[in-house]
Amino acid sequence: MKDTLYVFILGRKPLLSLSELLSHFPEKSIVSSKPRTFVIKTKKPLKNPQEFLDTLGGTVRIAKIFERIRRPDPNKLMNETEKWAVIIKKIFKERFKHHTSKI
Repeated sequence: MKDTLYVFILGRKPLLSLSELLSHFPEKSIVSSKPRTFVIKTKKPLKNPQEFLDTLGGTVRIAKIFERIRRPDPNKLMNETEKWAVIIKKIFKERFKHHTSKI
């Protein structure tokens, strides 16, 4: 099974949020950390992200990472941006083609 990546957006007390997340995930599951965000890799996807978010007092948002793409060269940004817009649109259409509610 492929690992699932989630971004957790932390609230006013990021250290509290981090300790909450570490009570649910092992420290080695942290892929990236910034002052207000953590990217966590899990073996199993969250069954109900909203329900999980409701149990966390210091985390304000959870986002699932569907695809990782490389950053465009700043010198070619306009052309790259247009190309990525097409690619991202294609990814979203494919990922959510059977989705019936608001995303």
